[in-house]
Amino acid sequence: AYRHEITMYIEWFVMRLMLGFGLCFELPLVLMFLGFIGLVNSRQLLAWWRQAVVIVIIAAAVITPTVDPVNMLILAGPMVGLYFLSIALVRLVQRSRTTDEAETAAEPADPSVAAYEAARETAASKDGVADGPVGEAPDDTIPPPV
Repeated sequence: AYRHEITMYIEWFVMRLMLGFGLCFELPLVLMFLGFIGLVNSRQLLAWWRQAVVIVIIAAAVITPTVDPVNMLILAGPMVGLYFLSIALVRLVQRSRTTDEAETAAEPADPSVAAYEAARETAASKDGVADGPVGEAPDDTIPPPV
């Protein structure tokens, strides 16, 4: 019975550490996703770094099963590094998102509308000849295709 209790404690200890470290190393992915959907930005994360370090140290103290500060810092050190890596990744996501938005804004929303407008301009500029029947002015009230 005593051996069974030790085995269960070791399994719990290992599982807790593995789960804690695994979740902590997902921090850059989670923050990058939050940056992608626009909930956080790199300036906010950089402004909150002190609070993040305190939260990381508290989380490391909860995750590590021992009371010594060495084990806590073994987990907290990489987590703080991952937080700053997350800031850089969020900045990259913001830059790519800004570039994509600029390219989208430069293009017309519907290419058929742009083609229609270009065709109308070239038809109107041809030697002053109208597209309609002889003697009538071109009809500018025709809506573009939808």
